[in-house]
Amino acid sequence: MTRRFDNIDEYLAACTPTGRSAIEQIRAVAHRAVPEGTDTISYQIPGIRRNGKLLVSFGAWKHHVGLYPVPATDDELAAALAPYRTETSTLRFPLDESLPLELIERVVTQLAREQTG
Repeated sequence: MTRRFDNIDEYLAACTPTGRSAIEQIRAVAHRAVPEGTDTISYQIPGIRRNGKLLVSFGAWKHHVGLYPVPATDDELAAALAPYRTETSTLRFPLDESLPLELIERVVTQLAREQTG
């Protein structure tokens, strides 16, 4: 049975200390990039909604944190994301490495641009 979370704080309470720290950092970066965004739980992982639509999701796993989806990229952003890209719409950041917070902010900013259309 999968654990159900009603909010991000419940999700954070269930994380390891390392996972919690990573999610808190990503959450802060996402809110800095999209100040009007609101916290949500979608598919039982944290995320940020903007204008009522899911913008970005992020989850802590045993050895990494995932960030979903991956925005459209130019060559420069694609190269920067390459070490973290595992699937078409997934980025994985190892928990035993420092998070590339500036890169994560670029991803969230690009997702917001795409959502604005």
